[in-house]
Amino acid sequence: MHRETVGESLVEIAAMLVSAAVSWTASWWVIKRDEKKLDETMLARAYAPATLACSVFVFQQIAVLVHFIRTRRSFRGFLLGVLWTVVAFVPSIAVELIFDVFLPG
Repeated sequence: MHRETVGESLVEIAAMLVSAAVSWTASWWVIKRDEKKLDETMLARAYAPATLACSVFVFQQIAVLVHFIRTRRSFRGFLLGVLWTVVAFVPSIAVELIFDVFLPG
């Protein structure tokens, strides 16, 4: 059985919260960046502001893929969604690597 100290547990919780915040921010940024480039028809199919906040909070990077599929409604939109979903994952992966390198565990 592994026993952690309270300090180790708090550091682990902080790492999880920072990783989640980075994930939410990256996903939100990708979607908002794309919305600026959409025409009226595609923008009408985009998330409403409250829906955007909820979907990014709950689904994180998956919300990026769904955004591109919903707004484009094409295979090209799906591929763009996959690309930008990977881009939205990169900051989270970087944060996890930094925590793995610098935190004991």
